[in-house]
Amino acid sequence: YGSQPRKGVEKINAAMLLHYASNDRGRTRRLKKYNDALKAAGKTFESYVYPNTKHAFNHDGRPGRYNKAAATLAWKRTVAHLKKYVR
Repeated sequence: YGSQPRKGVEKINAAMLLHYASNDRGRTRRLKKYNDALKAAGKTFESYVYPNTKHAFNHDGRPGRYNKAAATLAWKRTVAHLKKYVR
């Protein structure tokens, strides 16, 4: 969680996996610029926006926000990312 600081992306050394809720406009509004900054810096990353989701869509303790389908897909992608990049 957090905002996307475009300054300092050159210091990032790890592969990144970014999950965003489509209705979390504060963050998704800045996502393209952040992705562009990561690409320009040659960083390894995957970025996903989950349709029809709210901030905290993966938090099953928040019934008004939890989206099981999106959370399941995000978790699957997270596990695959960790298997690929973490040793």
